[in-house]
Amino acid sequence: MGGCSQGGCGSGCGAGALPSAPQVLDLTDRIAQSVPSNPLRVESAEAREHLNRIFLKVDQRKIPFWTHLDLTYKCNTDCIHCYCQHLDPAFGGKYDKQDLTTAEIKGLLDQLADYGVLNLTLSGGELLVRKDFFEIAFYASREKHFALSFYTNGTLVNERIAARVAELCPVAVEISLQGATAEVHDYVVQRPGSFQRVIAAARMLRARGVNVVLKTTLMQPNFHQADELVRLAGSLGASAYRTSLDLTPKNDGDTSVQRFNLTDEQFADYIARDYPEPFQYREPISLEEARQRSTCGTGTVACYISPYGDVYPCIQLLISMGNIRERSFKEIWEAPSELRRKLEAIQTYGDLPDCQTCEYVQLCQRCHGLAYLETGDLTKCYKMVLRSAKLNTEVNARMAPKVESSVVPVAAGPMLIERQSPAFTSFSR
Repeated sequence: MGGCSQGGCGSGCGAGALPSAPQVLDLTDRIAQSVPSNPLRVESAEAREHLNRIFLKVDQRKIPFWTHLDLTYKCNTDCIHCYCQHLDPAFGGKYDKQDLTTAEIKGLLDQLADYGVLNLTLSGGELLVRKDFFEIAFYASREKHFALSFYTNGTLVNERIAARVAELCPVAVEISLQGATAEVHDYVVQRPGSFQRVIAAARMLRARGVNVVLKTTLMQPNFHQADELVRLAGSLGASAYRTSLDLTPKNDGDTSVQRFNLTDEQFADYIARDYPEPFQYREPISLEEARQRSTCGTGTVACYISPYGDVYPCIQLLISMGNIRERSFKEIWEAPSELRRKLEAIQTYGDLPDCQTCEYVQLCQRCHGLAYLETGDLTKCYKMVLRSAKLNTEVNARMAPKVESSVVPVAAGPMLIERQSPAFTSFSR
């Protein structure tokens, strides 16, 4: 599973969704944009003020307030678009490494808590294939007091597991829903019977008061069910439904999965729809203003740790900063490096050479990790984001006359709808 904890990435860095009105963001906005999957919803000026004070300390001290930990790359499904599953030897992966042991993970959690991490996402692979999952999760919750989120494919959830998850009081359990029918979902995950198990998992968790987020990577096999998926998520009582519109390459650079990507016409059609949410038209601004928009804060306020103990700036930017089997997390995170210098130097789009003259910078939501994966340089423009920014710009221009007359159909249930891309890769594997 996994996801850009951007979401996760999933994420202010989603290239398919329109960014907030371009402006110089305050700290709360900038950090929230860096971690798209985060649960924060600022309701008042007073709350924003308090958060800014907290985040000022987070930013100044470079605390990875949001950390994503994959417990394993092993999985009981074999999704056609997965970008990490191939890393595990069970799937013919090239990495002959052993997952962190229970004791090693607990030691890591001690270090993260001491360092100031608050929001912790546990994922995989499929986290429930680890027999020690609940031992780890209860330690993280009861002993270390992290705000926990889980990413799962949902197929291993039964009544007993749902009850134990509810005891953990997670911020959210995020489940992949890759089709509105068994035919489509089971094709994508390559395991018959998975759809019914996912539906049952969502219902069991909701019956116990667990906050369930359903998420879909929209691609060729399921695009025709886009609207039906929203209605299904609402009927299941999901508190949020997320979609990603771009398939990223695998972590080893293999781009074969991108054959399932939406066409330009499908991409534009989806973001221009008034259902399930209204299209957010953006009044064009000057290039100078657009360049002042903040970029992702990966490597400063968020990080990713692999099942093998490798520490990365985020789940998408796979440049290792060190391994916790060799050095403490504090030593790894605070060590000066060229990577750290580069990341800290990128605060706005104006700090990126290719963005300084790009006509699509206003509606761009780049990911440093995907830039590095495609070009070998995390500061460069890359094809996927340029495509998304261009299509967003074209749709935005086309939709301008419709601003006053948009009619928004009501989705089933009080559900937050979020359209994001790329697939982080935070949100659906």
